[in-house]
Amino acid sequence: MRIGRALVKTGVVLAVVCAPGDRGQAWAMGGPSESSPRGSGREALQAGLAAFEQEDYAVAIEHFERAYALDRDPAYLYAWAQAARLAGDCEAAVDLYRRFVDAGAEGAQREAALQNEARCREQLAAAQTSPTEPEPEPEPTAEPEVAVRPSDDLPRSRRRPDPLGLSLLVTGSVAAVAGSVVLGVGEGRRIGQARETDYDRFDSLDAQIDRFHIAGGVTLGVGVALAIGGVVRLLIVRRRSSLARVPWPSLSLHAGGIGWTLALP
Repeated sequence: MRIGRALVKTGVVLAVVCAPGDRGQAWAMGGPSESSPRGSGREALQAGLAAFEQEDYAVAIEHFERAYALDRDPAYLYAWAQAARLAGDCEAAVDLYRRFVDAGAEGAQREAALQNEARCREQLAAAQTSPTEPEPEPEPTAEPEVAVRPSDDLPRSRRRPDPLGLSLLVTGSVAAVAGSVVLGVGEGRRIGQARETDYDRFDSLDAQIDRFHIAGGVTLGVGVALAIGGVVRLLIVRRRSSLARVPWPSLSLHAGGIGWTLALP
């Protein structure tokens, strides 16, 4: 939850400093645009961001609203909408996201605004269709309960992959890319060497090229090995997790004879 809120806060700041148009560029340079009154909404903006950082969304909404009234900068609409959504006012947030998009938002900011708008609309629709009175809870039955591990009640797509396998895969991929880059640099030096007429310079470049090839080849090989190891570990861990959830039959003896039972892992 804290990581999600940190990403939301980062998105608010980026929407303000990276907004399309001259005003967003002026704020990114550290000051208001020439078309705005001198310092008109900057103090209100800074106060709103500070309140947003402290999760005081009611105060942040007041400051963002005042900053937008002074500067009419569309970037403030996104910050205002984020504060309204986190404060629980999805109706106001939907309107603000729509105004931000209609004002000409582009790129990742536009996509984020559309996604948050859709999320708020879903919450509003769910609130309208939910019953006013809670349904009575069904009476407990006499069926035996089956213990379920915490990971089993989550959808498969939400189960977190193995950390070690994922780390090996990422590290190996980065090393492989780095090794490929070093090899490419060595090949570039080889092309330049072919045009050299001075023997000493030619011999010096030859030594450099050998070092690039050795370093690049080793880095690429290690990276590929780590990446393959990471993939193998992820597959093995996933396979073990799938097998652990399969009920296995077991033989049991009782007074009436021999019977089969299912042993849950």
